[in-house]
Amino acid sequence: MGSYELRKFSGFNAAIVDCEKCKNLSSLNSNDCLKCIGKIDSRFSLLELRKNSSIIYFDESLSEKIKSGIFELVPRVVPKFLLYYLVPFKGEEIIYESDFYKIMRDGSERIIVFEPPEYNLNIKELNEFSERVLSIQSQNDSDKAPTVPELKDEISELTEAYTKGLGIFDKILGIPELQDVFINSPGDSCVFFTHSKYGPLKSNLFVKKEMLNRLSTFLRTNSGRPFDESFPVIHTSIKEFSTRVCGLTYPMTYDGIGFALRKHYMNPLSISSMVLEKFMDASVAALIWFFIDSDIKLLITGPRGSGKTTLLSSLMFLSSKANRVIVIEDTSELPVPQLKELGFNVEHLRTNSFGSADSFEFSNDAALRTALRLGESLLVIGEVRGTEAKFLFEAMRIGASGNNVMGTIHGSNAFDTYDRVVNDLGVPATSFKAADLVISCSYFNSNNFKGRRVFEITEVKKGWFNNPVKEKGFASLVSLNPMTSKYSINLEGSELVKNVAYKNGVSVKSCIAGIKRRREILELIIDNYKRLKCESLLSNETIVELSGMIAAGVEHSNILKYVKSVFLKSDNDEFIADLLKSLKAFSKESAVDSKKLFLMSKNISRPKFNELISSLESKNVIIGFCKGSKRYWFIRR
Repeated sequence: MGSYELRKFSGFNAAIVDCEKCKNLSSLNSNDCLKCIGKIDSRFSLLELRKNSSIIYFDESLSEKIKSGIFELVPRVVPKFLLYYLVPFKGEEIIYESDFYKIMRDGSERIIVFEPPEYNLNIKELNEFSERVLSIQSQNDSDKAPTVPELKDEISELTEAYTKGLGIFDKILGIPELQDVFINSPGDSCVFFTHSKYGPLKSNLFVKKEMLNRLSTFLRTNSGRPFDESFPVIHTSIKEFSTRVCGLTYPMTYDGIGFALRKHYMNPLSISSMVLEKFMDASVAALIWFFIDSDIKLLITGPRGSGKTTLLSSLMFLSSKANRVIVIEDTSELPVPQLKELGFNVEHLRTNSFGSADSFEFSNDAALRTALRLGESLLVIGEVRGTEAKFLFEAMRIGASGNNVMGTIHGSNAFDTYDRVVNDLGVPATSFKAADLVISCSYFNSNNFKGRRVFEITEVKKGWFNNPVKEKGFASLVSLNPMTSKYSINLEGSELVKNVAYKNGVSVKSCIAGIKRRREILELIIDNYKRLKCESLLSNETIVELSGMIAAGVEHSNILKYVKSVFLKSDNDEFIADLLKSLKAFSKESAVDSKKLFLMSKNISRPKFNELISSLESKNVIIGFCKGSKRYWFIRR
């Protein structure tokens, strides 16, 4: 009998048998194979026979059935280098289904069931896939530079994922709806997920310890940060998937390695997109926009997963392009590359992460002191959580006076944030007055609304000395009624609005009118998007352009005209796709003839129109067909 290993997972045992030296067929259809496996004296539910490929059987009573000789099992034949198992699952109901996964209901639980292509290859594809991967792995073990075939078929994409990337996690991390991935130490339970629509989910995915080791090596190599028993915590990010990672190992855990991966939007949401997704309404967004234009200092607070970083990212695009922007964070999450692409003057400072004191990286304190010498107009702190808080508030009071300062901090509301900053982080109470606003976010799960929302905006007044609650140092400007999901805004008596008016040499009434104009702009964007489905309307590029027009004093009526023209101005192939979507041209029956489509593309020449059509057709985004002498187009759903 070949050697075997028994691995314990939550809910089942896996017997892994090495059949490399066995001359017989590795299958439960072979009597010789059955005799060998029958010698395993432990109970197991999953059997993996490893030879040229891995043959996997699963049944809750598999070992007993094998010994009794009574079973009818169809195995999965997969590449032997896969570092995970997919356990078969039959739920009561499928509530969502895609090519890669489906979500099923089983009683009160929801389970995500993965069906990756590498688990469903035919023999020819399996052999080709295995040969490519093993060939590259052998090159990695030699002095030769590994080469990945440039063919863009499915096998080539899988090969790249399993040689250059993280295997199945390359695909998982590319799914926008999967926001959280939890691999609990020591890796013996299923991988847990958080879905943007369906919430927390169990899964049928179990990773092997080799996968945990591979993830550890990948993170160490890409971050340059240690991760071992001497440094048992790693905070880093996977840039290509816009994912923040926290890794743990012994002695931080009792046994083995665990990971928490948090996804962020690869294309950061604009303020208008956040209004569309009901993170806030247009009135609240307009108020925040007005304050960002007024060089105020704000903290965004909320529990984990409440949307703090998402909101901070969108607010950065409201800043003037004339500003010098300094961003400080230990793990790259904020949209610095996108800001640079739009022409912002941005410097990105990297600091050491929590738990990595003996590091080549600089502390948050040192980064803040450096930032004040880099000519900042907007200072952005990814997360305020330690001793740098004292220096940050000092920077708000002195070094960054007159400039925007924004950051996130864990808390539940303004007072809770004040209490944490003063009592946990050691900032003098009166230093908290350096902040102008506290925006509180939370996750709601009610009949009226499920998702993340801004639920309060609090002004920090300047006339108190010891306790902002007793001395009425906090003023609620915005509050959300969770029962009605409606906001109430009260700017009457706001010291902050009065100070902005005084600084700009205008009346409070003029400031209120400025907020109203921004609300009208956002409402027009949302209305036009709902009617036309033009993605360009929701882009940060459009928001940046509008912010520049407001700063330049462009007439409000002309700004509204610009919003209306965004749909007609586009000269890329997305414009044609958006136009077909707006016409609901999703099939042959609803297809639009080419002449009509061109006439609707008012500002595009015929050669440019033909170029865009060809581009979309080559990308397989649209489909064309002829009917008589006319050419028609429709878009794939």
